[in-house]
Amino acid sequence: MAFRWQAHWPYPQGSLFVKRLIGVPGSIVSASGRDFFVDGYPVGRAKERARTGESLEIGAVGTIPEAHYYVAGEHPDSLDSRYRLTGWVARQQIVGKAHRIF
Repeated sequence: MAFRWQAHWPYPQGSLFVKRLIGVPGSIVSASGRDFFVDGYPVGRAKERARTGESLEIGAVGTIPEAHYYVAGEHPDSLDSRYRLTGWVARQQIVGKAHRIF
């Protein structure tokens, strides 16, 4: 899924991101410590700090609301919905569907 970045740091607002769609409205996001799960399936562990040393706040848990989505990257260091900076992606941020080219 392709979407526009809404925060002002660490990327310019409006930057285009591509992530995997993991959770849809009504999905349940839970965490055990820094390990995240969507509908009981493991998503990944949230890091405490970025590679640059900044502290990273964990993302929200609970039921994903209407018109919001949980996204995850392919790489363990991906800045995705495990973190508050990205959070749950709102429908108005979505640009479209992304396709693998290989």
